[in-house]
Amino acid sequence: MLTFRFQDPDGYGITPVDNLFIDYYMVHAPGDFVKVYLLALKYCYTGQNKISNAMLASKLDLLESDVVKAWEYWSDNGLVNIIKLPSDKEDNTIIEFIDPKYAVKLKPGTDKLISGMDKPEIKQVFETIEKIVGRPLSPKEMEMYLDWIDEYSMSPEVIIMLVQYCISKNVHSLKYMEAVAQSWHDNGIRTLDDVEAYLKKEEQTYINYKKILRFLGLDDSEIMEVHKEYMSKWLNEMGFDLDVILEACKACTLNINKPNFSYIDKVLTSWAREGIKTIEDYKKRAPQLLKPDKSNNTRSAEFQVPKNYFNSYKDQRKYNVAELEKKLLARSRSEEP
Repeated sequence: MLTFRFQDPDGYGITPVDNLFIDYYMVHAPGDFVKVYLLALKYCYTGQNKISNAMLASKLDLLESDVVKAWEYWSDNGLVNIIKLPSDKEDNTIIEFIDPKYAVKLKPGTDKLISGMDKPEIKQVFETIEKIVGRPLSPKEMEMYLDWIDEYSMSPEVIIMLVQYCISKNVHSLKYMEAVAQSWHDNGIRTLDDVEAYLKKEEQTYINYKKILRFLGLDDSEIMEVHKEYMSKWLNEMGFDLDVILEACKACTLNINKPNFSYIDKVLTSWAREGIKTIEDYKKRAPQLLKPDKSNNTRSAEFQVPKNYFNSYKDQRKYNVAELEKKLLARSRSEEP
């Protein structure tokens, strides 16, 4: 008969740590408190009960007072019960570990997080996003994604696509992601097909933005928000063809010799009142639209000299042209060396 055993039983084995502790509690706790919790948890699983705070402090190179503070911290967060026994002995305390799922003092939203972690499709979403961002997700992030499912009716695939979209723009801010989620919700985006259609439209919109800016000779590497508002208004709200907008830009350049979005907006507003939306509409009305604007003309008519204007001077002198020429000629000769 064979007998099997480990050479060092205490050196092998596994200490199970609940993912909720790792994802929710550990990320917010002081590092030394986490070390106390994990080492004591290992002792608990291996049945080593003759452990004191002094031994934990020595093992972790901490002050014993720090170990006591750690237990108070985990007790305040509902992960352990500190049970004092009536005894004369120094170590008369039981540390009772509580399953994080049933911890007493849970923060708002933790119930939803616990419920979500039990669903394979939600866990897969979290794991996929962790690969995209290259780090573990915080509880706050996970709660935010669960809120999108509940409040915005987003599918898990759309959430993953949204995170990829933000990361592709080199934006990691949760506030920015929340704003994008709100925008997608307002635009009726619920499925992957909705996302693809929306992103395709957005891409074309930015291409048009760049064409307008280049036409005006402006830098298109970073689009100013005020310019974006104008261009979005022209393209989306007013529904102009890009070619019509470029014609308005041309009119602006010809009239005031510089790019001016307010001026272009007035031109397009005027054309909209005329029922012009497409380049075909514009070509039909171009001769009328391109008439000079007399209100902007600094010199709309030649200056007319009033009749008898010079007659108002009584002391008018009459000059003999021949005599003037003689005087000028004599003067020039006298000045010669």
